[in-house]
Amino acid sequence: MTQTDLTIKQAAELFGCSGQTVQAWIKAGRIKAYRLGETGSYRIPGPEVERVRAEWAYKPDVDAAL
Repeated sequence: MTQTDLTIKQAAELFGCSGQTVQAWIKAGRIKAYRLGETGSYRIPGPEVERVRAEWAYKPDVDAAL
């Protein structure tokens, strides 16, 4: 997997959950993300995605999904 920044939708597909779940994780501080502008959409840095995946007990085969 490349180290690119992901949208909430992309991260949700990668993690196998909904976009609302990813947004809740961001707001709870479980995932670090940044916004594009003051009210823009979120982006999740690639290294942060890898960190979350490494901490998960369940690890889907994301390379097959790409």
